[in-house]
Amino acid sequence: MDSDDTFSNIVRGIGFVVVGLYVFWLFAVPPIMAWLSANASTLMLIGAVCLVGVVGFGYWWVREDVRAAERRAREEEVHAECLAREERERVRREAEFAESQRQRGLVEYRTMEGKVVWVPQEQLEEVARRDREEAEARKLVNRLTSHIEGFRPSWSNTCEQDYHRELQGYIKGRFSDARVEVQTGSSRPDIVVGNIAIEVKGPTHTRDLQTIADKLMRYSQHYDTVIVVLFDVQVNERRYEEWERGIKKTFGDVRIICL
Repeated sequence: MDSDDTFSNIVRGIGFVVVGLYVFWLFAVPPIMAWLSANASTLMLIGAVCLVGVVGFGYWWVREDVRAAERRAREEEVHAECLAREERERVRREAEFAESQRQRGLVEYRTMEGKVVWVPQEQLEEVARRDREEAEARKLVNRLTSHIEGFRPSWSNTCEQDYHRELQGYIKGRFSDARVEVQTGSSRPDIVVGNIAIEVKGPTHTRDLQTIADKLMRYSQHYDTVIVVLFDVQVNERRYEEWERGIKKTFGDVRIICL
């Protein structure tokens, strides 16, 4: 029963649509067609104006992209010319400086770091020797720093001396010339390797950080490089970062290792 009613409703709806379209065709389409015929020239003019506008806008859009690309190319060309001019000026100044140094009887020496220095001929051999020694010292510092960074204590110690003993044994396993608490003037670093002093702290609290600056002042008078090893740092992160920046700004090439 329900299906018959649904079918009847569909047929009735289709009938209404057909009748409505027929009425629209009889009464609405003829006036519309008559109006279009009477205003055909006006409509064509409006269409032509719209078409010209769309084409003109498209042309302007494309030309704007081209002009932007041309501007960028000119700017890049000007920038490249400025760089080339600055490079020529730098080369000219370096050539003039080199010539003035040669006139003073100095010779050019390039260090193992790539820096150029001018020294008297009679001092060239000594400068080269010192440069080699400094390069070897830097290599030793880098090797020692990398070795310490790989150290991990066997357990979480609560006493600084426990950290000392473990780290000392670890370092001596690779660097046999490592010495412990060498007295130099009023300084006594925890570990000494060559001309490198190693200061160990742990567990590290704020008061421990405060004592390191004083030791660095003394160590720097007797050692070329100082490495600070901090275990179990228990300091506010912001305070620690400020302390680290201050230490490096004040004492230069100080290696700080947190384990």
